[in-house]
This record gives sequence, C-alpha cells and structure tokens, in this order.
Amino acid sequence: YTSDFTDDPGSEADVASSASRKLDLIMAFIDRSLGETEGPFFLGHQLSSADIYLNMLTGWDPAIQVRVLAASAASGTTAAPHYPNIAINSAEMLRLPAIARTFQANGS
Repeated sequence: YTSDFTDDPGSEADVASSASRKLDLIMAFIDRSLGETEGPFFLGHQLSSADIYLNMLTGWDPAIQVRVLAASAASGTTAAPHYPNIAINSAEMLRLPAIARTFQANGS
C-alpha cells in the first residue's frame, strides 16, 4: 500500500524502503527486549498476550515472517534468524499444544 503514503508514483520504492527500515528498528527493539528476560517470553517463562500478538504480527505477512524468523521451524529455512530472540519466542510458543493447534487451524 505504498501508494497510500505518496502522491508521486516514482517514490513508492522510497516509501517501501523507509517502512522497511522502520520495521527493522522496531523488531530490533523487541528482540533486544526479549533478550533481557529470564525466559523466552516477554514475562520470562510465562506466556502473555504480548507474545501471542507478536507472533500473530510476525506470521501475518510471509515476507516479514521470513525476515524475522529465518531459522525457525515455522519458516522452514536454514538461514540464521535476523532476530534470534523473536525466533526463540515463536518456537517456544508453538511448543504449547493449544497455541500450536490454534495457529495450525488458522493456516499459520
């Protein structure tokens, strides 16, 4: 939807590039924050709605999922994760049977 943010069709690539950089800043902040907890989740070893919401957002768009979770089981790739703590968060969350069933039922 880059055309929603510019009137100049020639600058859509610039809008996309700027959005990508901003996304990287946000995801890096989240990844660092997860790295400061005593477990894989925002509340350490306790799953919270923030973890579920993060994983919904990272799984929403395949391009974001690959960028964020490159080496996770969810992506099926062998590249190193760009955001390792987010990848760990996702992997640990999907080990919980109820969460795994919900994501599977919704095609994630």
